[in-house]
Amino acid sequence: MSALERVTTLRAGIDPHSDALAMRELYEHWLQQERWPLHAALALIVGVDPAGWSAHLVRPGHAAAAQALLAQLSADLGLTAAAEVDVLRLRAWARSAGVRLPHAGAELLDYIARTVPAPPLSGMRTDAGTAAEQVAVLGAALALATRFTEQCLDQERRFDSRQMVLLMRAQAAVWFGDTPPDMNDAAIAALLDRYLHSA
Repeated sequence: MSALERVTTLRAGIDPHSDALAMRELYEHWLQQERWPLHAALALIVGVDPAGWSAHLVRPGHAAAAQALLAQLSADLGLTAAAEVDVLRLRAWARSAGVRLPHAGAELLDYIARTVPAPPLSGMRTDAGTAAEQVAVLGAALALATRFTEQCLDQERRFDSRQMVLLMRAQAAVWFGDTPPDMNDAAIAALLDRYLHSA
């Protein structure tokens, strides 16, 4: 199940895109912080006040969907479930996953992304940052290919970009520290394929 499908499940019975004053105040409150605990980020992605998240999860199927989504979010961002996430990285993750953030939150995050002064908030990507990110991904791929060659090969003994992406994600802290790439798995695999099979 995709992140979008899990978010859709968790939005059953609520209107995350409401223009109600309470929704705007909720996101204004949370966006006073540059980083959110991952459990709070999960609730805010769905469109629920983190204070009422436990009560929201009593609906059938919600607890399992929330647990799976938290695991996916943690893995994609290279964070533990107890960690905090930069809100602009969270915005980038939602976009790459095809998840439309609640209207009130998206509007405020878009404003922050446009007006944040230099230097940018941790995790915010610029054009140069995207190029640097690609260089970091290719460097990690080269290291994986030389150090873990057998795990990077498919049955025909060719480098398998999808397998390399899995290894890269599993060892994200080694290759990227606390700022793993915002590129989704498909984009990383496509980048690797461009270099692995260009001959």
